[in-house]
Amino acid sequence: MKNAPIVLMYHGIDNVDSAHDAENLFVPVNAFHQQMEYLKRSGYRILSENEYLDWLNGRPLDGKSILLTFDDGYTSVLQNAAPILGKLRMPGICYVCPGLLGGRSTWMEPASWHELMDAAGLTEIANAGLTLGIHGHDHTSMQSLSFQDLTKHTGDARALLEERVGVRAQTLAYPYGQHSPKSRQAVSSAGFECAFAIYETAGRWALPRVDINSVDTPRTFRLKLKSIYPTARRAMSVAPPVRRAAHKLVGLAKR
Repeated sequence: MKNAPIVLMYHGIDNVDSAHDAENLFVPVNAFHQQMEYLKRSGYRILSENEYLDWLNGRPLDGKSILLTFDDGYTSVLQNAAPILGKLRMPGICYVCPGLLGGRSTWMEPASWHELMDAAGLTEIANAGLTLGIHGHDHTSMQSLSFQDLTKHTGDARALLEERVGVRAQTLAYPYGQHSPKSRQAVSSAGFECAFAIYETAGRWALPRVDINSVDTPRTFRLKLKSIYPTARRAMSVAPPVRRAAHKLVGLAKR
């Protein structure tokens, strides 16, 4: 689609050593600040959730645009990302697990457990300008669940967030980016406006995002902003010849 926004997927924003960040999910604070400054300097329009939904529903966008998303609901997003975003007047969406508020990321290996925002923290981050979305009830993969179990991770999770924080979520991001026809139907039936995956996409109910992680350099960050990147990234998982062609394609992008 013409002028489609790029949706960036972050997790934590903190200075965490590799021993406590096995999946490279925590972008260093200074690197995140530099990335946001680059977006602003380069003329990207940072969309709110409602602006993104307006585009999804047919309203055209001019120029380059970005939607910022943050998965899991780490306290570091409130402590480190929100002040930077507030200073630069950039909105975003924080996807949280209502069943784990105030807990830790126990779906990871113990060395990589990190604190999650509680209800007060989510209220504070919402007041700071970030929208709240659903990331399942407790970060369980939604790929193979029954319709009954999917209700817990979609409509019930949204109701719990509204009860605890007073915010009604409009959108959902699948834990691990994993989804299925059944889970997509469950999200649609629960009344969400759309859902985000990562690279394995399926229309409105599994929209693409680009992951930004702790090992991204300024150059790889810029490459990930190219419209060719999601297609190239998907191709890399298909077959060695396609991977080589995709690497070449990405390498031709301007620095």
